[in-house]
Order: sequence, then structure tokens, then C-alpha cells
Amino acid sequence: FTTLLYTIKFEMSTSIFLFLSLLSPLPSLLINSHGSTFFTCRYQLVTQPLTRDAARDTCARRGGHLAAIRTEEENNEVMSLLAAAGNLATGGVTEGAEKEGARNEGAGGMAWIGLVKDRRGYHWEHGDKLTAFSGLQDRSAKRGSKFLITSSGTWSGFKGQALAAPYVCSLPRDFMLIQQSMTRSSGEKACKDQGLHLARITTRHLGLKAGRQFVESLGDKMWVWVDGQRRTNATEWTWSDGTPVPERFTWQKVIKKPRTDPRREVQYVALNRYSGRVMAHHGAFFLPTLCQCDTTLI
Repeated sequence: FTTLLYTIKFEMSTSIFLFLSLLSPLPSLLINSHGSTFFTCRYQLVTQPLTRDAARDTCARRGGHLAAIRTEEENNEVMSLLAAAGNLATGGVTEGAEKEGARNEGAGGMAWIGLVKDRRGYHWEHGDKLTAFSGLQDRSAKRGSKFLITSSGTWSGFKGQALAAPYVCSLPRDFMLIQQSMTRSSGEKACKDQGLHLARITTRHLGLKAGRQFVESLGDKMWVWVDGQRRTNATEWTWSDGTPVPERFTWQKVIKKPRTDPRREVQYVALNRYSGRVMAHHGAFFLPTLCQCDTTLI
């Protein structure tokens, strides 16, 4: 079902950088992981089982909510997280908990999402209505049901509070990391292939924030590709789409004086993940790449 192209362990526990090449119907998807948490730009899957109410409260404390799924693309994205995490084990159902609304596929490979059914009918708990897309196999779930997504992408209803399961939060991220070292042009293409773009680090504070997110995953690697480029005989920096980088950005002053190395027709910006500062690098260097998420995803 999935082909894992690249796997690496990091952090005190196992953490994985995944470039998943998934057979139809799932697209190739960039997934980062930290311990028991797997995430994309849009969603975060936590494999530590919690009851439905505890999962809802945990998502809220992190600034999000239990996942709302509005399109087939979003459903596939959550399925990809489940596939990346492997065979999840729920905490089990105690006496009196009642499963409804989908065929019994076993306790593994399921995670809480934000769908509920109450006197208003089916809706996402944070307020959104159910869209035309639906993973419901039928609409016969009883009032009071809360839903999980299964590994096959269907939504399964449970009545009661007794089930502990992994859960998916709608929780936007700023950055995603491509840990495999590659040239600057390859890194930019890899971001674009995921619908993302190279990270625009506009302040040292933002650079430090980005570096802290992936400090353990990078091991002894100090530099990562980010957005910013300049021709050797030019004085102004531009983003990769050709728009000028505003001079007010503090990193412009740090590397404002152009180098005269004739081998460097174009200079590119790399981020030092320890200091949060940037420096001009030759595009042929092999470095990890930092991509920036599209904030319109959420």
C-alpha cells in the first residue's frame, strides 16, 4: 500500500522523515514526525491513545481542534498520516460502548476526528457543517455519536466515552523539513512538488524558531536551504519567485556585500539552525531544505 522512500531515526525516541510514495488513491506526501506525533502542514496525528474528550481538549490546548475533513484530498492526507504511523492500537472499548455507522475493521488503525452527531445532525464539533464530501458509509448513527477515521478512510461512529484511541488535530504548522541533503535547485523543486515553497526567514527570531523545531532531526547538520537569491554582480536579494526581498529584513544587512567569486553566478541563502542567521552559499552544496507551509490550507 505504501512505499517508504526515505526513513531516518532521530530524537530520544524514534522519529521519522517520510517521503511517502503512495499508490492510488493517495498522492505523494511530505510527512515529518517527532516521537509519537506525525504531522503535515495541515494535520497532526498523535498515536498516544486518549478518550474522545481528552483528545478534544489536548487539540484545543495546542491551538487547534479535532480534525475537520472537508474534501477527498484532506481525507487522503489523514489516511497518509495513519499509513505513516503504521498499525495503531486503540486503548480498547469498555463495557457499554457501542460502535455504529461502519463495518467492524478492528480496533487498530483508527483515530478520533471532530465529527459528531447531535440534535443538529452531523457536523464538525468546532462549528463547520458537513460538506458534500463524506467518509460516512451510512447515516444511521445514533444521536450522541462521535467519530473516528479508519485506515481505509471511512468514518466510524461510537456512542459513549469509553474508547481510547489516537487522534488527529487540525493544527497548522509554519515549516516542513526535507531532511535528505540536495542541491538548492533540487530542494526548491521538492518543496514545489509538495505544493509548498522555500521558507522565507525574515528575522533571526524566525530562524531560531525554525531551527528549534528540527534541531534533533538534523543531527550534526548546521545549514538548511531557505528562500533568497542574488546574482553575484547584483546588490539586491530576491525571493525565488523574483520579487525583491525588502531591505528592512535584518539578514539583508548581514550578507549585503556581494562576493566576487566568479564561480558563483548566483548566490543562495542558507539558514544556520543553531544561530538563526543566514549566509550566502553556492547552490551546488548538498543541504537539507526547509519548506514553508501555505497558511491558506487551514
